[in-house]
Amino acid sequence: MNNKLIILYILFFYINYNVFAQNKKTADSLWSIWSNTSIHDTMRLNAIDELAWQYQIFKNDSAIHFADIEIKFALNKKLQKWQAKGLLIKGLQIIESPNLKNKENALDFLNQSILIREELKDTTGIAANPP
Repeated sequence: MNNKLIILYILFFYINYNVFAQNKKTADSLWSIWSNTSIHDTMRLNAIDELAWQYQIFKNDSAIHFADIEIKFALNKKLQKWQAKGLLIKGLQIIESPNLKNKENALDFLNQSILIREELKDTTGIAANPP
């Protein structure tokens, strides 16, 4: 019985380590794309957006950090679609995070995202926002 339990523990930690290592590789790759200013803005925004989504499961604060980067960059470049995407991620992460206060701010971010998407007539993007 003890041997089976030990094998289960080893297997569990091995799988978790491999998942973490794969996620780390993906995150490093996405960060590398984002950091390369010679790459087109759309590709860079795709990378930072995906990075924020990657971190939503493990680190809410990091997901919010990457969403903030996306929002700021999109505002500077006047790319409203990407601003709305960043606001969506930030709002969802604030709702999901057990450690963050000011949960009512999450609704503000989500509403801003919806308003931008309505202005752009982006019905697919509106559907991505929670009710």
